[in-house]
Amino acid sequence: MLVCLVGIFYLYNRTLAPAGPVACTKEAMICPGGSLVERVGPNCEFALCPKVNVPEDSIACTQEVKECPDGLFVGRSGPKCEFAPCRPNTPVKDGTTVSLNQRILNNGVYITPLKVLSDSRCPIDVECIWAGEVTLKVKLEKGGVSKEVTLKQNTPFVFQGSEVSLVGVSPGNETGKPFTQEAYRFTFRVK
Repeated sequence: MLVCLVGIFYLYNRTLAPAGPVACTKEAMICPGGSLVERVGPNCEFALCPKVNVPEDSIACTQEVKECPDGLFVGRSGPKCEFAPCRPNTPVKDGTTVSLNQRILNNGVYITPLKVLSDSRCPIDVECIWAGEVTLKVKLEKGGVSKEVTLKQNTPFVFQGSEVSLVGVSPGNETGKPFTQEAYRFTFRVK
């Protein structure tokens, strides 16, 4: 029984004894104004951040974006919340006919022909049973969406609500007169 009493006395004194010094980890928190605060106090909580003086005439810009001619987007910034300038880029041709790796804007869709995959068109100096066709790898862009697709001549492809068709290819094939990929011109229709 004496042992039990000594044990209870020991546990009682141990729980009431003041805790020793507390060592906090060396971490820092970045406050909204950019200043740093450390952990402090017996519970090692972060100190309060100092108040940040915000000028009364400052405003927060809305999170709107604008599409630039090159298909990229810019947001609002600066003291007047104006749209950031679009980056200078190679000019975008507006129209229907384009060569390889040239970008055009046609009825709201950017079209960039990338590679002729096949050209089985009948030579213009020969009579053929079948006219043949051209298949072309193109990059289509609209409303921030970009997709590489294969177009076949006169076969419409629906992209972002627009119908894109390859409707013309020049120059025409001629027997014994090959031409380079750079000579191709493509005509597109977008509805």
